Amino acid sequence: MLAEFSVLPADQEHMSEDVAAAIAVLRESGLRYRVGPMSTSVEGDLEEDLAVVARCHRAVADRGNSRVITNITLDEHRGAWQSLDEALRHVEEQLIASSNR
Repeated sequence: MLAEFSVLPADQEHMSEDVAAAIAVLRESGLRYRVGPMSTSVEGDLEEDLAVVARCHRAVADRGNSRVITNITLDEHRGAWQSLDEALRHVEEQLIASSNR
């Protein structure tokens, strides 16, 4: 399962230190993840994904932020495992195919 999430400290103008705290949690988890400019994707089963997102949320909240908003999108493809790399590869294949038309 893939999960995409963002953790937003609502009382901060600059978030890089808070993002770094969340990334530290991801590194410790051992799960595969990919950081984007506005969100992060993680690859695991449902329980792993939800648990690590909750820990990231808590890590940002525990940095003294009085309000933290976390958004999560889950992509569950039952009967088939799709990794972060596979998801990107499928899009890239479609881009190549459409440019060859």
